Formats: sequence, structure tokens, C-alpha cells
Amino acid sequence: MANKGKISFHHTYILVLLGIFVSLLTLTILSIVFKLKENIVYQELILGFTCLGFVVLLLVLIAEGVSLGFDKTALKITFFATLFLYLSFVFSNDGLFFWHFIGVHVDDIVYRIFLALFNLCSTLFVAFIFQFFENSYGGKRFHFYHYPILGALFTLYSAFCFHGLNNAAFFVLIAEIVYSTIFNSLYYLRIRKESNKFAAIISNMIVMFMCFAMGFNHYLVLGSCSFMYFAIFMGYVFIYASFLVEKTNEAYRYEEKERLRQLEGKMKVTCFHCFDCFYNDVHLDFPSKKSKEYFALLIVLKGRALTIDKAITYLYPDKDIEKAKASYRKIISEIRNYFKTIGYKALTFKRGETHLNITNLECDYYQVIDGEKKYNQEPLMPEYDWSLEFESQCGDNLS
Repeated sequence: MANKGKISFHHTYILVLLGIFVSLLTLTILSIVFKLKENIVYQELILGFTCLGFVVLLLVLIAEGVSLGFDKTALKITFFATLFLYLSFVFSNDGLFFWHFIGVHVDDIVYRIFLALFNLCSTLFVAFIFQFFENSYGGKRFHFYHYPILGALFTLYSAFCFHGLNNAAFFVLIAEIVYSTIFNSLYYLRIRKESNKFAAIISNMIVMFMCFAMGFNHYLVLGSCSFMYFAIFMGYVFIYASFLVEKTNEAYRYEEKERLRQLEGKMKVTCFHCFDCFYNDVHLDFPSKKSKEYFALLIVLKGRALTIDKAITYLYPDKDIEKAKASYRKIISEIRNYFKTIGYKALTFKRGETHLNITNLECDYYQVIDGEKKYNQEPLMPEYDWSLEFESQCGDNLS
């Protein structure tokens, strides 16, 4: 409740990205209204945006390609999404403008091919983003339907473009954009209740930017793709920045946990001749003999889970099962309250089992079975009949 009303870093990223998108969309519309494509200063601005986009997206693509060597499963989808994003930018009108600006002539048939390739790469980018949603957030899998539908729309669009039927191609493009927008919205509705949804929301916004780019690119709006792609790669930057911030916070949290662990009192346990425990050099006086025996069982299990069935087998071998369970519950209550009183936090109680964290625990039995000291054939916890089963593990380190 303390964080209610505060804006997180993630909310800030989303607001900034929306601000960038609205600003660039406004600039794109102004370029149409005032016919800025003939203005040399505007052309140089677009050239700068285009070169920046080429470089940044190429660096992201290289980084994801290198990262595939470490985590193929998680990064394969985003790598292909970025690859097709980059190729779509290369085949966009702003990409063609770059070649035109440096003096390379592009005839009409090449332009039509580039228009079709731009549509193909953009469509594949959207499809891989949809697959990212599905793989990351589960639920009903739609992408088997995406590919044939988007493939059919792309085929129609390309056919109309090659025959110079720009109006018909535009209607197919509208169908692609509407289809992508509808499913984009469905994915958003699915993920909006997830606890870790930032990357998915940014990706959702990126699809929206791509839809605008597809529409403006068809009608030769100079700068539209460079502006939209600038917003897209800023979305990438925000995702990676968020990832780095989260990893940094995790590192700080880990260091804090380690610091607290070091500050936590140390448990010293002696198991040979008799079983005794010392916490911060103070001898522990357990609330009952059975609670002490229960802790002795946890010690010899060396971090493995002590289930209710195993505990009853060792502690109450001859007792009625229902009475044994009642006694077990009493032991759990006693030992939980006792260790809570002295501040010992190494025990974890789950439904039907108990775990002991042995990280900050010194035990002569562990030293023997780990080979750190020789076994002098001293009796292991002679007060407990079941200890002979565990004493046999010491035989490999006889002095």
C-alpha cells in the first residue's frame, strides 16, 4: 500500500515512449500538410534519422545474435523479430531514399519489389512479436492462424503492387493493419493482469508503431518510417534498460541477503557422543526431547526435506498413526515457536515437510562425511536408535 500513487520506472518508460511516438506522428503529419519532402533541410533530417536507425538496429541485431550462443530458447524469437524489423527498414521508402540520396537510381520495378519486401518483413516482424506474447505469457495459441492469414494478405498485397493496382493494394494493407491491431489488442487484454508485463506492453506499442509505418510507407510519406522506427528502437532501448535495472536491483538484493546472512547468528552442532546445539555460543535447551530429536533428524539429512511420513517413521515407529500425527504437529509448533524466539531463521516449514538451510551451520558430522576430518569411530547420537543408519556414512573416513 505504501507504493500506491507512485509512478514506477516502467510507467515512466511507457509515458516517455508514448510522448516520443505522439511527437514523431505529429512531425509526420506536418510533413504531409506542408509537403516537406522537397525541403533539403528536412531531407537531411530524415537521412540522419535513417542512418541512426540502421546503426542502432544493426547493433541490437548483433547483440541478440551473440546472445543466442548463451540462451537460444529465450532469444530465438526476439532475434528473428529484430532481423525482420531491420530488413523492413532497409526495404522501406526511407531506405530507398538513402540510396537515392547517395546517387543510386531505383527504377519502378525495383521499387515495387522493395514495397512487397517491406510488407513481407513488416508482417513477419508482427508475427514474431505475437509469438513472443504467446511463448512468454501462455494461454490459447493463436499463431497457427496468424501465418496463413498474414501470408494470404501479403500475397494479395504483392500481386496488386506488381500490377500497379495501388488502391487495391492499400485496401489489403488496411486489412493487414486492422487484423494486426485487433490481435494486438487481444494480446494486451491477456497480459495486462500479469505481474511482469512491461516488456509485453512495450512490444504491444511497437506493433502499433509498425502499423503506422506500414500505412505511411505505402503512400511515400518521406520520414514516416524513420520516425516510426526511431520510436520502435527507443522501445527496444527501454526494454533493455529495464532489464539492466532489474538485474542491478537483483544484484543489490542478493548482496543485502548475503549481508543479512552473515549477520545472522551461527549454529554449532555436535553429533558424536551426544547431540548438542549452540546458537551464538549459547547452549540450546529445546522445549521437549522429541523436538530436539526432530532437529537432530534435520541435521543428519543435511538439507534434504524431512517429510511427515519420514519423521513419524523415525520418531514414533510403534505408535498409532493418528496419535503419531498429532504428536508430530505438536513438535512442529514447539520447534517453530522456539526458533522464532531465539531468532534462528534457517528452518522452512512447508505443507507436510521441513527444510533446514545448512549454509551457516557448523557440524562435526558434516566435517566427517565431507572428508574434512577423520572418523574416530565415536558413536553418532547414541541417544537415538535410528542414528546407526546415518553413522554408517562415516565409515569411509576412518582414522
